[in-house]
Amino acid sequence: MRFIDDLEKDIIPRKDKIWTLGKLIPRIEKVLTKQKIALPRSMQLLKLETEVSKHKSAVFAMHCFWTGEMKLGSIDGVIRTEAGWFDNREVVNVTYHTKEINLKSLLKKADAIQCADTVYLADSADQKLAKSSSQLKVKNLTRGYKKAKLSDQLKQLAGTKYAKLNLTPMQSTKLNAFVRVDSKKANTYITKKQLVKLGK
Repeated sequence: MRFIDDLEKDIIPRKDKIWTLGKLIPRIEKVLTKQKIALPRSMQLLKLETEVSKHKSAVFAMHCFWTGEMKLGSIDGVIRTEAGWFDNREVVNVTYHTKEINLKSLLKKADAIQCADTVYLADSADQKLAKSSSQLKVKNLTRGYKKAKLSDQLKQLAGTKYAKLNLTPMQSTKLNAFVRVDSKKANTYITKKQLVKLGK
């Protein structure tokens, strides 16, 4: 793949076998930086979403995973939420970006929004940290997690005009968090082209 200027010279060295967004986004960022152009917000969000090596997960148990997905999805640094079942409870599996929010901060914010009473973590070091820094019960995440049916996913987003857009998982998560309570904030997570499709 090549990025060339108006004189058909390479802006950055050519590189082949760029087949995924995870490999493409950093190259686009280098090109824009070299051209002294800021990375658009939609690309910044896509960058966070595709940096999977910096993602971790925590599973939160609560009385209603629809509320949990909405509230936990509103936290900055949360990339994705998924309604599910674990330990005979409704849970939300949260994927977060470790450079945007660390586990301690995520737990503190989850405590503050009061939508969960237990967090399940697979890593023993994370469990130890959680026990020393959170009011939530901390339990071991073992096998047995089950994703909830499709009709239980992203319930706040369902039935809205936003649901008809072609959304990334992070966009879906953030829109699910804000679409019913703050449409202005929800609109910050979609592209200009998507806004046009909405008639904005």
